[in-house]
Amino acid sequence: MDITVGLKSVGTGASTGTATALQLRDGMNRYPSVNNTPFVNQAYIKIYNFTRDGITATIGRQKYTLGQGIVLSDDDLGFTGARFEMNGFLKTDFTEFFFWRNFIGSAVYKIMGFNVNKNLGDGNWQVYYFLQNSDGASEELSYSALEKNKKFFGVRYNVNKNQLYFDGEFILQRGGAKDALTDANIDYKSHAFLIKGIWSQKMPVFGQTRTRLSYGKSSGNSGAVTGEDKAFHPEFAHKYTGFEQDGFGAIFASSLYGTIKTSDTVNGLPDGISGLNTVNMGFDFPYKKLIISADYFVYRASKNINDPGNVRLGSEWDLKFAYPMGEKVSLNMVYASFKPQSALNPVNLTLENIKLVSFNIKARF
Repeated sequence: MDITVGLKSVGTGASTGTATALQLRDGMNRYPSVNNTPFVNQAYIKIYNFTRDGITATIGRQKYTLGQGIVLSDDDLGFTGARFEMNGFLKTDFTEFFFWRNFIGSAVYKIMGFNVNKNLGDGNWQVYYFLQNSDGASEELSYSALEKNKKFFGVRYNVNKNQLYFDGEFILQRGGAKDALTDANIDYKSHAFLIKGIWSQKMPVFGQTRTRLSYGKSSGNSGAVTGEDKAFHPEFAHKYTGFEQDGFGAIFASSLYGTIKTSDTVNGLPDGISGLNTVNMGFDFPYKKLIISADYFVYRASKNINDPGNVRLGSEWDLKFAYPMGEKVSLNMVYASFKPQSALNPVNLTLENIKLVSFNIKARF
């Protein structure tokens, strides 16, 4: 048996108004305290050989990410509940059952499901399914919903062979809810997928380099939601690193359903836009101890109710430098440029490119 208690504290210090800006507000509001007061983000008991050999039970508040985190991740705050891991169950390599209880505002969410993993020689298959229920009122992309019952079914395949790595995940979102305003029944019928590939090769001067390709897409609504909601919206997807939105691009930070806040909507996009298509090409070049990474991103919306033909959101260039200064200390720098396009500019104003320069030192103790 293991007993683990983890404490976390976050704070902005003597910050300016930047910390309370629209782009950081949601990331800050998810913490119980942002004034460096410690809070518990892990408190669990892990019991080995629970009831019989090969079963491990973890009970309490714990870290958890399902698949690539597209639909379920605690984002370093912890989920409260129980997880049962079984090795060799029904001839699988690894099977787990999980039960979580979490909050978004005053709404209580109950999550229960399973995750099965099986290696078939060339690669690993992962199949998962979970139910997510909430009785309280909460916001969807274009309406307030009651009695939400979402079902997520996902399939993931990844393989790492010689110089090639592939990772693909496909998710269906089903279930139903009630419109809080009209009391009408709404059926969830959405989907999303994310495909990643990495090719490693040895280059003159630079040595071992990597070429990365990613493509992600989610469904959206082509009109007002009346009976079916086709906008992909997982409330507990991986979204944040600290206060900041985390995703494709250092500036736009796109996930499969939302971006950094460009407007005060659930997905951060202008009202009427839902679903995202993101393409990323990147390269990693080592030079002695320095790692240089270059990325290019293209962002498009899946649907735009107000202007169906206007779905271009923007493009972004990122240049990153990572230099290890010691075994536990690293220096990181980022230069990024985001070019907004027509779907982010419904009133046809002239939009300037957005620049980002970031510098940080990370240390582990």
